[in-house]
Amino acid sequence: MISRISLLLSLVLLFGLSCKKDDPTVVNPNITNESATVQDCDPESEYYSILVDFDYEGADPTEEFSIGVADDKSKYGTYAFSELPVTISNLLGDNATELELNLYVPKEDSVNKQVFPLEIPQPIDCITRISHDRWNELLIANVSQAGNVNYPGFLSRFDEVQEYLRILSANPPEADWSDEETTCFYINAYNAVAVNLMLENYPIQSIMNIPDVWKRKELQIGEDTLSLDNIEKDILLPHTDYDPRIHFAVNCASKSCPPLLNRAFVPETLENDLQSQTYGFINNSSYNFLSPDSLAVSQLFNWYINDFSAIDTAGLDQAQRDAQVIQYIDQYSNQSFNEGAVVHYQEYDWSIND
Repeated sequence: MISRISLLLSLVLLFGLSCKKDDPTVVNPNITNESATVQDCDPESEYYSILVDFDYEGADPTEEFSIGVADDKSKYGTYAFSELPVTISNLLGDNATELELNLYVPKEDSVNKQVFPLEIPQPIDCITRISHDRWNELLIANVSQAGNVNYPGFLSRFDEVQEYLRILSANPPEADWSDEETTCFYINAYNAVAVNLMLENYPIQSIMNIPDVWKRKELQIGEDTLSLDNIEKDILLPHTDYDPRIHFAVNCASKSCPPLLNRAFVPETLENDLQSQTYGFINNSSYNFLSPDSLAVSQLFNWYINDFSAIDTAGLDQAQRDAQVIQYIDQYSNQSFNEGAVVHYQEYDWSIND
């Protein structure tokens, strides 16, 4: 009997000791003093980087945390606590700055994460001169030398088109910009808005299928929200003293429109590009048929006769107006014209320029 009691006590004691393993209760890591300090903010770049640091207690240094946003908790990487501080690069450096970055730290008792907001100074505006590199890359990838546009290709990078428009919107031309910088800004803005409209409505057969397409307010620049007409007629033409070559730089996403240049307009090559676009359009038989006695030309020369004429067209009859068109075309044409040459204006083809 005594031996049975002794055995029972021994089992109870052994069970009790086995339940008192040396396994301290693990608590959730305690995070304090979170900071995100702006590091590189290149005035010639669209991006900046931040240095993230914080103090932690109750976590193994090999444990991992991530930095991201609500719908992508590891958008900016996953790191071990031992790697602190860490640098987060390629954040968009303009007034569209990502402001809702979070630290995501694991909980020991849950698959969920502890969330610690990172306060980023707002806005971070690294741009003193807008870069059109993003738009340039998209054009090179999706527009042929002839100006044919690969809209499915653009559509696969739709977020990049919209990001470029956000960059333009957040960084309007300043008073100290050169005329060339401002002109390039608005030419690229017009062309990007036109492409974006087509993408938003794709598949589409014509830009004219978009209701009120020329007047609809699409792009906020500073305090103003601009339409395609606003950009071309209210800003670009007055800004350039009604330089008629602007009509060959902006593209209305249609077959009869002057072809879209397959790279961005930049100040360094603006003059050459305007000349090249004008010369190329006028001498391209897809748009204008030129002979010594007869010219079948784009409707652009009819619609915008005041821009192409060297004199005020008010009061001129049709023959005199046509003579002004011939005089302008003659500056660029490979074809010479006889006195009394006749001008015809071709029907405009608004079908998609793909």
